[in-house]
Amino acid sequence: MGDADRIILTGSSAGASAVVLHIDHIKTLLPDGIPLHGLVDAGLFLDTKSMSNVYRFRKCTQSAYNIQQVWGSLNEACVKDQPQDTRWKCFFSVYAYKYVQSPVFYMHTAYDRWQLWYILEMKCHPTKCPEQLSNMMDFYTKFINFAKEVQKKSKKNGMFISSCYDHSQAYDDEPYQRYIVDGKTPQQAFGDWYFERIPEGSSFYFDCEDSYDCNPTCDWSLEFYKNISEQQLKDSNEMCSVTSKL
Repeated sequence: MGDADRIILTGSSAGASAVVLHIDHIKTLLPDGIPLHGLVDAGLFLDTKSMSNVYRFRKCTQSAYNIQQVWGSLNEACVKDQPQDTRWKCFFSVYAYKYVQSPVFYMHTAYDRWQLWYILEMKCHPTKCPEQLSNMMDFYTKFINFAKEVQKKSKKNGMFISSCYDHSQAYDDEPYQRYIVDGKTPQQAFGDWYFERIPEGSSFYFDCEDSYDCNPTCDWSLEFYKNISEQQLKDSNEMCSVTSKL
């Protein structure tokens, strides 16, 4: 690392949450003068209730926090600001982001398919369960409002928020190079921010809001929905369930 000119710390999903939690600590381990940037790809999991009125992901996070006893490795300022019974929030990226000092680019979709399945518990295509559409749109509104709060944190950060039915947008080349928001793909938006090709404070991209399928570069077809590996999503969910039961 001492020979590096610049470093990007990135991760997808849970790994992206880890970027939020640890990037500032990693900065202290590097030699002075080496720029460190973060790319948070699908790492902002909303702390909100499911359609069954349960804080499902919050319970999962609290369980992991207690079982792994992670409080000693979290942001000290965050831990100090929280009462004893809510220090678990510092293990939750949607609260911990406020304390991050390093420059970070947040890449996310407002209709995150993992969160719709396992936080909202909406496990159907909206055309097949129209009675649940209002719940999905409520989730969307909550996420957009949260993302705009994150945007206010620092002009040195960047953000790309699409309206695609997806999770990670940088892990695979196909979404990274295909989805378009405000004329930019995720790859182009991140590159412009990272290499400072556009002025500071202008690297924030928010998708159309007309309807959930308003972006023609996103795929909301039933065929795409059916081709998503439900088993992979189930595996991810089971890890959370096992943690919650321990």
